[in-house]
Amino acid sequence: MTRSFSRSRASGSQGLARIGEDLYVADAGNQALRRIRLDRGEVDTVARWEGQAAASPAAYPWDLVHQGGVLYIAMAGLHQLWTYTLSTARLSAYAGTGQPALQDGSARGAGFSQPCGLASLDDVLFVADAGASAIRTVRPASLGVATLCGGSSGPAGGTDLQHPMALAADGARQLLWIADSYNSRLQLLSLRDGRIKDFPVDHALDQPAGLSLAGDSLFVANTNAHEILELDTVSGTVRMLDIDEG
Repeated sequence: MTRSFSRSRASGSQGLARIGEDLYVADAGNQALRRIRLDRGEVDTVARWEGQAAASPAAYPWDLVHQGGVLYIAMAGLHQLWTYTLSTARLSAYAGTGQPALQDGSARGAGFSQPCGLASLDDVLFVADAGASAIRTVRPASLGVATLCGGSSGPAGGTDLQHPMALAADGARQLLWIADSYNSRLQLLSLRDGRIKDFPVDHALDQPAGLSLAGDSLFVANTNAHEILELDTVSGTVRMLDIDEG
């Protein structure tokens, strides 16, 4: 069903992905994938997950990333990644058995645990696997899943990540920003050598759960502090955005 902006209702909206004049929304509270047609002022529902799994009735689509005509969806409640193919409107499970686990291997046989954040770079998907406290990679070309850091089984096993919620990829500098939510900090992972380190922020963070990178500016949803911060990734300075509607 297609509705106008003014008549549409979302619940617990999380990830966004803009593709041309269409803005896709991970509508977690409604267990749905929504599409906003920005040029028409219309909203429609392209997928629903109600009742997809008896053991996990709440699918919770949490984040979205677009790559090569495919929209990848982090399904936190189903412990899987799903895909929505734009050309055919086909929705399908893509990676993960649906059982919460930290298990590498083939996409269908791999285990995820509450995947919440997605980013893509150079034909690789990066997944903030919150329940496993790990950063995972998925390579669509080979359908392989690996643990990049965190958890207990990756190359940097034991890395002190706690419930990472969001990612932002910096292709120019080959870096991956991580919102290390339960540790209330930002971590920076080098994609060249796999080293991970804290990025000091001169502002108190409280369970950050959203990131967006634009040039040298990293926007941070400082979730429990109800703030949006702009971090200059070169100078390290922080500015709090004024979003007071009053």
